[in-house]
Amino acid sequence: MNKAAETIVKLCTVEETSKVLKTNTNTVYKLIREGKLKALKLGRLKVPVFEIDRFLHDNLGEDLSEYIC
Repeated sequence: MNKAAETIVKLCTVEETSKVLKTNTNTVYKLIREGKLKALKLGRLKVPVFEIDRFLHDNLGEDLSEYIC
């Protein structure tokens, strides 16, 4: 098995993502809808942990108040 196949990506539900970001689920849904946060739909929407890390890194110091629901 190659190294890429051995990588396991942790996926968070919208609820788990909202807890990490210290916000509510409606805000997470809006961030996804507006393209600020990427997710995939596997039954319910899932956000990879690396995408949460990217979002935090890319938006550090930004005012995202317009996305708060």
